[in-house]
Amino acid sequence: MSIYNNLSSQSAYSIRKRRFSIRIKLLLLFGLLIIASICVLATLSIFMSRKAMMEKVREHIKEKAYDSAKLIDARIEAFWQFLEGIAGEKILTDYDVSSVEKARYLARRTSSNKHIISMGIIDKNGNFFIEGKSVANVGNKIWFQDALKGKNTFSEPNFSEIDGEFVSYICVPIYGNIKNVEGVLTTIVDGMYLSSLIKDILFANTGECYILDSQGFTIAYRDDEIVKGKLNTIEAAKKDESVKDMAASEKAILDSTAPEVYFINYEGDYFIASFSKLKSTNWAVIVNAPLSEFMVSIQTLQMWTSIMGAIVLCIALLFTFIVASQIVRPIKRTAFAL
Repeated sequence: MSIYNNLSSQSAYSIRKRRFSIRIKLLLLFGLLIIASICVLATLSIFMSRKAMMEKVREHIKEKAYDSAKLIDARIEAFWQFLEGIAGEKILTDYDVSSVEKARYLARRTSSNKHIISMGIIDKNGNFFIEGKSVANVGNKIWFQDALKGKNTFSEPNFSEIDGEFVSYICVPIYGNIKNVEGVLTTIVDGMYLSSLIKDILFANTGECYILDSQGFTIAYRDDEIVKGKLNTIEAAKKDESVKDMAASEKAILDSTAPEVYFINYEGDYFIASFSKLKSTNWAVIVNAPLSEFMVSIQTLQMWTSIMGAIVLCIALLFTFIVASQIVRPIKRTAFAL
């Protein structure tokens, strides 16, 4: 009798083990299939969302750079138009009025624009007449030479050789009666005036805008010290490896004519940037922003995908457990019947 009892016990244990094994195998099988499916779908969803988002950001930052350059051009053109109105006044085109008298007249006009520090006239020989200051010769300056050829000019901000002030020169030609250039009307503005033209240009939440001249010097930025210090990232990269990626992008920008999007690694942080050239001066207007700022939506998508995946997995495993129990129950009954 004890032998039969022992055999019965072994049979029941074997059935319970097999039942347990079937249930676990079903749970593992369906669980792994569901996890694999969720991972594949989540990866594809995030990849496609990231790709679509980056395409949208690329287009947006290119449009922002273009619109920023267009706005700055309009502001510079407005200043030139203001000066052209003064340059066309009879007293400045009259051959009989001396340059000293013209400079005295312009000194009274200075107060008509809050951005102007002083205003003067440069004769064809490069002599710069400003009321109350000694005559200086600026004949070797590119901004004067271009203006003497009939072109409106805007100089890069720099420290003046006349008085050491940090200034920019904005010039328009003065035409005589026969439409020949007889001189140059020149205004001196604060060297940070160009920076003031971009202070209201924003991109995303923490993006910024700055301007490079043709040599790569930062001539407009929200930080005065950067501009006054004549930062040139291309030159700085020769000694500082941390700005090497930025320098390469800025060099590509200066050499390029068609707007493009760049991804810049600066001290471990990635930035997205684009540019557009100013038609008025051919300087490069650059707009950039941290790439992480645009990853928030992707990170949110990843979080919700993980949560939904976990919920689906739990529901599927519960359903699998119930089904497995239904499968095992007839086996249990048959085993005990034997």
